[in-house]
Amino acid sequence: MNKFVLFCKSYHKDLKRILNLIKSIEKHNKDNIPLFICVPQQDYKLFETYINTKKVSLITDESVVEQVFSDNFKYFSLGYMNQQLVKLNFWKLRLCENYMCIDSDAYFIKDFYLSDFMHDEKNPYSVLYHYEEHFFNKEHIHLIENYKDQLTKIKKEIGFNSRQYLSCCGFAILSSKVLESFETKFLIPNKLSYIDILTKVPLEFSWYNQWLLKDKTIDIFTHPQFFKIFHYKDQYDEARKKTLTEADISRMYFGICMNSNWYPFPSPLKYKNPSKVNLLIYNLKKAVKIKFFKIFRGLINKIR
Repeated sequence: MNKFVLFCKSYHKDLKRILNLIKSIEKHNKDNIPLFICVPQQDYKLFETYINTKKVSLITDESVVEQVFSDNFKYFSLGYMNQQLVKLNFWKLRLCENYMCIDSDAYFIKDFYLSDFMHDEKNPYSVLYHYEEHFFNKEHIHLIENYKDQLTKIKKEIGFNSRQYLSCCGFAILSSKVLESFETKFLIPNKLSYIDILTKVPLEFSWYNQWLLKDKTIDIFTHPQFFKIFHYKDQYDEARKKTLTEADISRMYFGICMNSNWYPFPSPLKYKNPSKVNLLIYNLKKAVKIKFFKIFRGLINKIR
């Protein structure tokens, strides 16, 4: 059994993005950590055509989970709900002890090793942080209370008394031990399935993380997000206006996620470094601000 693997749930519309991810893994995966890509049975032949299955393990959703959602759920599509089921059930194949769930629209930007994801021989890092970055946007800040309410609902369901709102919005590292504990100590005794709990709160990683924090199945060594996620286009534009390059981002993160759900236009496959024009405009604005501040401070000093 593998100690640790990378796991990506994908489908045909993300083929170009998954090929971009695979290319980055081939370049930066220094410890040859296994990669598993999971797709619907109907997409298997398409992916098999473009992916080297000698290097990448290609499996189907149907091999991971039998019972799935059959209808769209509230604000979420059928595909979105079922991909959560696949991520939470992958451990049952007994292919690995721990796995990082990576989205198709992500890619690595620097070398990585097994030790980057495992704190020690037994314990993986746990991706846990507060919610601020995900909602730091005028159009989404009103959703904070809803998110906190959802976490509160999960904590109440599992009997976890905590005032913190720690979780993650993606790229979680999941431990098979934690998921097995969740099933044997919570789901089975309460006659619940993953479909049942996701129907109540459709946040797969938050169910995992709240159980981890409550049960402490494994030792918890927290780690911030491994990937810089550009949730919205204005976050991407702001980074480029500040002249941040991929090299700059790599000093803080192992990869970048260009969220494919941008509206109305999809995000590019990769982060585009600022152009010379961007750099010129940024430096001119900075120089003007400094000059204005010096003049303003001089006038204030004269008045005093």
